[in-house]
Amino acid sequence: MNSPTIQAEEALLGLLIRDGLSLPNNLTPSDFLEPKHQDIASAITALTLQAITPDEITVSSELRKNKSTVEAYFISQMVTSVGYTVYQHAHAAVVKKASTIRRIQYLAQDIKEKAERGNVDPADLLQTFGNGIKAIEDSNPPQGPEPMPIESLLSFDRKNDPNNIIGHRWLTKAGSLIISGQSGTGKSSLMMTAAINWALNTERGFFGIKAVRPLKTLVIQAENDRGDCAESMIDLCDGLNLSHFERETLAKQLIIYRENSLTGDKFGKLLRDLIIKHKADLVFIDPLLAYAGTDISQIEGASYFCRSVIQPILTETGCIAIFMHHTGKPRSKADKEGMTQNDNSYALIGSSELTNWAREIMTLQRCQGDEPIYKLSLNKRRGRSGMKDIDGNFAADIFVRHSREPGIIRWERSLPPTPTEGQTTKSAPSDEKPTRPNRGMGRNAF
Repeated sequence: MNSPTIQAEEALLGLLIRDGLSLPNNLTPSDFLEPKHQDIASAITALTLQAITPDEITVSSELRKNKSTVEAYFISQMVTSVGYTVYQHAHAAVVKKASTIRRIQYLAQDIKEKAERGNVDPADLLQTFGNGIKAIEDSNPPQGPEPMPIESLLSFDRKNDPNNIIGHRWLTKAGSLIISGQSGTGKSSLMMTAAINWALNTERGFFGIKAVRPLKTLVIQAENDRGDCAESMIDLCDGLNLSHFERETLAKQLIIYRENSLTGDKFGKLLRDLIIKHKADLVFIDPLLAYAGTDISQIEGASYFCRSVIQPILTETGCIAIFMHHTGKPRSKADKEGMTQNDNSYALIGSSELTNWAREIMTLQRCQGDEPIYKLSLNKRRGRSGMKDIDGNFAADIFVRHSREPGIIRWERSLPPTPTEGQTTKSAPSDEKPTRPNRGMGRNAF
């Protein structure tokens, strides 16, 4: 199996050739570990010097001219393997980091061998070491923030953004979503509902929220055993009336893991490995608290986990992360007065940094009354999602409920709860059961 370094080199070169890009300024062919990759990088560099775009044909031709053993099919496979991944500076940074570590190791080994020979002047060793370190530092110029030239912004095609993945630029590559609700509301089954719909790119999507294509989807969860996952999967697939072919496709598109011991940086390493292994477009992580490994009520802990552990992985791979999370204790009626839609996004357990980091916050709130009816709300970029209510209208808030069939694990659309005496708004909680029959069953349920 290829090492992570070789995989990173393959991904970088595949992206450069697919998009016709030159080798990044901070890289040279010698920075690549694999000899074949060194040949390809040299071919890209030579073509760039000749003002020729390095694509599959030109790179293959240059390799033949240089009598390289790298064949055209190898280039084609490399380009195909990167799929829809968008090139990021992080791809080059991974290769450069690995190269720098190797150079430090080589320098240390050289110093060690010279010291073991005896009869060596310590001043010579120090000079050799200093010169070596300076050469390594000179080959690693500081990497500043990614520039965004005004002309590139003005020419941006907002209707055809290659980074768009779900909705109308609601969730883009390397984006993030936190779905929050109280404990015991059924967030895990809601997560699986979204995962199935987006993995297959079903016609109606997740309550109207559609992906641009079928998404390779990962689920990493800590709380449900095989039986729990099986019951939910069976009921959800039956509720969507999935055909035998669709179920076979789902088995290839949706990969589920249970991990309940790794946290923090160790979880980050696992996450990156699994995303790269499965070429995932989307990863659900359930729940956030199981994997953070830090006090997320403190801004330092929340910021480190989100921005230093998770975000670099998303930026490198282009994968979208969706965390399942908990809301705090319900506010009193007096506390809720005057709250806006955006205020709901700060109801999460933990620092407000979680909300500030995530591209979108989705909240699931139980309505008053005996019926298991919930209000599902979007709080930051709601107008871009495409979510629809039971009547097919675009909405920032919709009502959903647990299945009316006893023992069935499934989410369905619902009418708003019936207002009690003195309540006038559609979204007001209710202590009574809805007086109208529920619509949106079967394939329309989601």
